[in-house]
Amino acid sequence: MFFKKKKAQVEPVQSAPNARKQYRKRNSKSQPLEATLRVGGWEPLRVELLDLSMHGAGLRVPFAHDRNLKVGDVIELRIGSMMRNEVATTARVANVAADGQTHIRYGVEFTNLGALYSQLDSYYARHFNRRKQLRVLPSLDKRVHATLKFGGEELRVPVFDISEGGVGVTLTKDSAARVAELGVLDIALQLPGVDKPISCRTQIRHRTPMRNNILVGLEFEVEGERAIGARMGDVLAFVKARAAEIAMWEKNWG
Repeated sequence: MFFKKKKAQVEPVQSAPNARKQYRKRNSKSQPLEATLRVGGWEPLRVELLDLSMHGAGLRVPFAHDRNLKVGDVIELRIGSMMRNEVATTARVANVAADGQTHIRYGVEFTNLGALYSQLDSYYARHFNRRKQLRVLPSLDKRVHATLKFGGEELRVPVFDISEGGVGVTLTKDSAARVAELGVLDIALQLPGVDKPISCRTQIRHRTPMRNNILVGLEFEVEGERAIGARMGDVLAFVKARAAEIAMWEKNWG
């Protein structure tokens, strides 16, 4: 992998034109993540991970070990925790600023979300917040599926994650092509412990290539005849229960 490197030059503050849109989660002190910065022509460098989102991260580097990065430079960031496999992703420097007299702070934006999604298990997904709403992954032993309905067809697909606002579903490339021109989909979502499927209309919000599939983000409609309505309570109950289950597992594991 090749990384762009420019001449060394110290600048107090730089920033990309667009402000950060994603909420970033502070690195936990009880279960800290470790980050390693890789830049072409330099040895890998362990850096302080300040915050993290699905779209980017904040890094803190001592001046003595600064890699003299500039806005637009491309780097590789590896994030890990204890004995878990590292998550590796390319990123582009979005802003640079001095942090006191001894450190420099970098804000980076991830450049290949599809590759990043494919590496996240339930532990890492907890740290890479994608939205302000709590979003959880179903447990491996209780797979969650949804049925998508469009144009007289039905397509049963696995649920990748779920929040109060919607779900992410995993489609094969062939299946994704069948809904490529659509903006809305009717969905029947079957949650564990809930007898009746949750049926409502959804808006397609994103299509993200993964390693072998396509992750399609669907947002529940909250107004109109096909709105989720009172069934939102079932979604909230599932999300909260699953979040508590993950938290307990992590506490016992750690």
